[in-house]
Amino acid sequence: MVDAKMNRSAAERDDDEIDLGALLRILFGRKLLISTITLLGVCAGAALTLSQPNKYAADALVQLEEKASGIPGLEALGGFSETPRTAAEVEILRSRLVIGDVVEALDLTLHAEPVALPILRRLPLVLPSVLAGTIEGAIPFSQRFNWGDAAITVEQFDATQSVLEDGLSILKTSNTSYTATLPGGRTLDGVVGEVLTDDTAKLRLLVVQLDGRIGRTFEVYRGRKIDVIEEIKHRLSVSEVGRGTSILSITYEDASPYRAQRILHDLTRAYLDQNIARNSADIEQSLAFVEQQLPQARARADKAQNKLNDYLRSQNAVDLERESESLLDRLTQLEAELSKLILEEERVSRRYMPNHPVYEDLLLRKSQIEQQIASFKLDTESLPETQKEVFNLRQSVEINQEIYRQFLNRSQELGVARASSIGNVRVVDQAVAKRNPVAPRTSRALLLGWLIGLIFGTGYALMLFFFRKTVDTLADLEPLGLSLYGVINQIPGLPSQRPKRGEVLKRLSETEGNDAPKEAFKSIRTSLHFGLADKLPKALAITSSQPGDGKSFVSYNIAEAIGASGQKTILIDTDMRRGYLHRTFGISQKKPGLSEYLAGDVELTDASYEVADNLILIPRGQVPPNPSELLMSRRFKDLVKTLDDTYDVCVYDTAPVLAVTDPLIVFRHVSIRLALVRHGKTELGAINAIKNICEKEDLPLDGLVVNRFDPKRAKSFGYGNYEYGGYTGAYAYEADKNET
Repeated sequence: MVDAKMNRSAAERDDDEIDLGALLRILFGRKLLISTITLLGVCAGAALTLSQPNKYAADALVQLEEKASGIPGLEALGGFSETPRTAAEVEILRSRLVIGDVVEALDLTLHAEPVALPILRRLPLVLPSVLAGTIEGAIPFSQRFNWGDAAITVEQFDATQSVLEDGLSILKTSNTSYTATLPGGRTLDGVVGEVLTDDTAKLRLLVVQLDGRIGRTFEVYRGRKIDVIEEIKHRLSVSEVGRGTSILSITYEDASPYRAQRILHDLTRAYLDQNIARNSADIEQSLAFVEQQLPQARARADKAQNKLNDYLRSQNAVDLERESESLLDRLTQLEAELSKLILEEERVSRRYMPNHPVYEDLLLRKSQIEQQIASFKLDTESLPETQKEVFNLRQSVEINQEIYRQFLNRSQELGVARASSIGNVRVVDQAVAKRNPVAPRTSRALLLGWLIGLIFGTGYALMLFFFRKTVDTLADLEPLGLSLYGVINQIPGLPSQRPKRGEVLKRLSETEGNDAPKEAFKSIRTSLHFGLADKLPKALAITSSQPGDGKSFVSYNIAEAIGASGQKTILIDTDMRRGYLHRTFGISQKKPGLSEYLAGDVELTDASYEVADNLILIPRGQVPPNPSELLMSRRFKDLVKTLDDTYDVCVYDTAPVLAVTDPLIVFRHVSIRLALVRHGKTELGAINAIKNICEKEDLPLDGLVVNRFDPKRAKSFGYGNYEYGGYTGAYAYEADKNET
């Protein structure tokens, strides 16, 4: 079937072969449809861009440096520096912690903007101001929308939660005043630059800027903080420049370039502040611990000193020998080192697990010093009792004083470290907004709309071709294996199907011009002449699949064409149900016709009417209750023989064969059986059904006639005149009137 639609024989190509030339002809034939759909796609792309506001982008660069411990004295332990985790820093930058600070600092939950045009909100921005003003004046109720001149700035907006969420509608009433409409419809009059208050709604509104023509409307409301954060996250883009560079490119898009730059600047600042705060957290914790221990160490040192002084006074100031003095100094030194390691252990324990190499090294050193201290304490056991007591007391004093000095020194060191603490983030490029909008991308949207429209248009054109059911090209008839007797083009201004009741009919022979269809009927006449040359009776019948195909129109024009050649012709309207040939030739329906003759009410001469030279008409007559039975009667069979003996050619106009059985009865008495096909309306299945019905009754069809053929429609399905030139090429042939 596909091969037939491509108008090529199955013997010339395989079934799976695709005829690209035929496909191109199909698409070229549907070029208007494809162009229209493509244009709609372009218009849709343009409407899409006009419905979106301009978006401006601001960008900044941030470098992540290697992180080193800010705690003095821990660098020697090693292992405290680490490579920045880029992915983690990206998520921190996009976190609610950072963005939330920006939202609060800039009060981004406050939204104040003019009411934009519905759908085409960008239209005033792309039109010249003069043209925009003209369009505004031509469109009713357009004064309230923003036509590129409206702007509003609100510095304060506080009210009840419901008012904040639902928002206010502000109408500019003059250059310095406005009317605010609260939820529920209540209105308040305000002045630009002055705070508008309302006790019922707990409203405090300060509008400091209100630009635009009088009548412009504005919306003011507060969004939820979490919603604003999510919106900023959606507009924020963070990515690493290159791979392993530890440099982050940050981009933020907004409808205002100034707002985009401001938000991104504060975003990088908030990220830098939290990074510094995070890096100084260890210092803060250590400083808090030292400051907590410092008073206690001072108290323990004072207490040990007082206890030593009291003992010396009670023992008359016992002095230590040189060996005891050296032992005491060494023990004091070890106790100081142990105290320092204990302090460092407290810090390291917050950063590493006990099985970490740094932590294990610290514990090993601590254990070694504790063993040395224990050894020195054993040596003090050999001293005299009084000297031993003095030694112990002086040891306690030295140790506590040393611990106090260490805490004091560390407190000063941590204070300096806190004051000079910096993060491991450096802003390389500050936020800068681009002057030109980055979205919407008009050229890309138009190109995409064109491409989508072209694809849909092409697909729709191919779908119309491959899924059609009607006869749209003459090539569709080739698989039927039936001869094509003729093709009648559309005839403007002349009905070719059943006319309306009371309509005055005008026959083709009575019109001026229309040479092509007249020649088409002459061509059919020639084909019938040779077809009937060796057949008896010299009669033909025409049927169709359904009413309205123009069967009667073709029948009487064929009869007229045959009569005009000098042959005595008779036209019989056997459609006794809905036939209208009597109206075509101006014969009253009340006059007798075929039904009265078959019923035996009148003679043949009373039912026959001469309507043109060499053309006699037998109309249908009155509508009988049993038309099929009348056609099956002996009287009709005798009528056929009588007419064949009397006239050169008999033309029988029949009813639609798929509707009633009347045509099959007539077909048994004629030599040529024709089926009428209406171009673009008759379905291929219907023609096959007619063919099968006739073959089943052993009454095969002899050929087809195509009516109301539309070359443009056929061309739209990929078949130009060259596809059916054998049928219509001669119809445009005219005599050269200038030749004498």
